[in-house]
Amino acid sequence: MAVIFGIAYAQATERDRGILALIVVLSWLACADGTFDQQEKALLLGIAEGLVNTEWAMSAIETAKRLELASIHLALHRLRQGSPEQQQAALTLCVGMSIVDGKLSCGEAAILRFIQECLAIPGNALATIFREATGVDLPPVGDPSQPEYFNPKASEPDSGQDQGKSAPPPPRSQSKLRSDSLLILGLGDNASAEEIRSAYLRLAKIHHPDKFAAMGPEMQQAATVIFAKIQSAFNYLMES
Repeated sequence: MAVIFGIAYAQATERDRGILALIVVLSWLACADGTFDQQEKALLLGIAEGLVNTEWAMSAIETAKRLELASIHLALHRLRQGSPEQQQAALTLCVGMSIVDGKLSCGEAAILRFIQECLAIPGNALATIFREATGVDLPPVGDPSQPEYFNPKASEPDSGQDQGKSAPPPPRSQSKLRSDSLLILGLGDNASAEEIRSAYLRLAKIHHPDKFAAMGPEMQQAATVIFAKIQSAFNYLMES
C-alpha cells in the first residue's frame, strides 16, 4: 500500500523530515528534463538510507513526479528552516543532482533559480556554484514562447560539450559507458586524461561528503550518494 507523503512527513522525526524534503526537491529536479530513469531513482533511494521507514522515500519521489505543489512547497519550506550554511549546501546538492547526467535542461535551470529564491540565498551564489561544478557559466533559462523550450531534445543548455539528450539507448557498449561517464564529469567524448582528472578534482572539491559533515546527516548522506556517482564515473574512465 502506497504511503501518502503528507502522512509520512507528519510521522517523521526532524532528521527524517530533512531527508524527505531533500528527496522531494531533488526528485523534482530529476523529473524536470522529462525523464526519470532507474539510475536517478537509485541515487535518490541511496539518499534515503537511514530513514525509519524506507517506504517514505518512495512517497517523496512519487509526490515530486506527480508535481504535487503543496508537498514541494512543504519541502522547500523545510529546507529554508536550515542555517545559511545548510541552505547553501542544499543548493549545491541541487546543482549536483541536475548535472549528474552531464546535461542541464531548460526546466532544470529554471527550477535551480526558483530554489535559490525560495531558500532566500542572495546574489550570484547559484551562478558561482554552477561554474565551480562545471567550469562553464549557468545557461540562461530560455524563452518559454519558443517550441524548443518544451523539447529538450531539440535545444538544451549543456553543462558539457554536447547538445541535447538522446533517446533511451539499447544495452550499453563500452563506448556508451565511456560517453556517459564523461558526461557525468561534464566532458565531451574527446576529453584527454588530464581533462578527466581536472574535471574530477573540480567536482570532488565541491561535492566531497566531508564538506557537508557540519551540515547535518541528511546533507552528508545526499552528498555521499552524488559523489559516489562522480567517483564511479572517474574510476571507470581511468581503468578503461
